[in-house]
Amino acid sequence: MYFNRFRVEREQGLWFVQFGLVVSGELIDSFSCAIPAFVLGEHKKSLAEFLGRLPADNEAHVQWKGVPSTKGTTVVDVISMAYRGDMSEINFHGFSMHGATAIGRASLPGPIESDYLAVLRSTVPLLKQVIAALYEEE
Repeated sequence: MYFNRFRVEREQGLWFVQFGLVVSGELIDSFSCAIPAFVLGEHKKSLAEFLGRLPADNEAHVQWKGVPSTKGTTVVDVISMAYRGDMSEINFHGFSMHGATAIGRASLPGPIESDYLAVLRSTVPLLKQVIAALYEEE
């Protein structure tokens, strides 16, 4: 999904993030997710390093109130990001906590299988704003 709007709200150790595609004032598509605080903590160093590699910009953030989610809210366990030229991408993945615990208890633990939850694209300046919003102090 391509997005040109986002909002971040925090509550009880979760960051609720909604991404939207608004065209001519109308919502065309949206994706909502919940990111636990510990997941953001685990990704803080790598996302800060990634942010430092992004080109400079002066694009102003468009405030967005979001909309009621009709698709549900997905819990995110893994975040990865990339960019090429002026297009950026966020990849969200999830895995079963029960499955991860079982793998951890195995005598020969293997990799934890994760599922793609969403691939979101935007401009590079907007991605920078998303990262900043995820880590800004309340």
